[in-house]
Amino acid sequence: FSVAPDLARMVGSLFSTRGKLIGDLWGYCAVNRLISQEDSCEVRVDDSLLALLSSDGFPVPANKRVNFQALCEYVCAKKITVIPPIELKYKIRVGSTAPSKPDCYDIDMDVPNKHQNPTGPWLDKHNFGRD
Repeated sequence: FSVAPDLARMVGSLFSTRGKLIGDLWGYCAVNRLISQEDSCEVRVDDSLLALLSSDGFPVPANKRVNFQALCEYVCAKKITVIPPIELKYKIRVGSTAPSKPDCYDIDMDVPNKHQNPTGPWLDKHNFGRD
């Protein structure tokens, strides 16, 4: 999936799967100490989350606590889009080529480097000065 720019800044990835995105959201909440001590299903909404949620009208209560499942459902419904499939144009040759000598092709593709910053920007600010 393609991740919306405001969410991508939080989780550090422009492309993700639903499972990885939910894990990254949980990691963001854990690193920023947003997980409620009383109920681990609930997270506090900081300024970054508030901006993310309010951009599409997600109702944030006055106590600024939301259910993590509701947060994930909102993000998966509003903040990610399906990437169109890659279309390969080719011709199938039916001729006298022997099956013992199959054709092999190399296809060059530009792929985003997901390992460039694997921890995301939210963890980078907590890792300064460590070896």
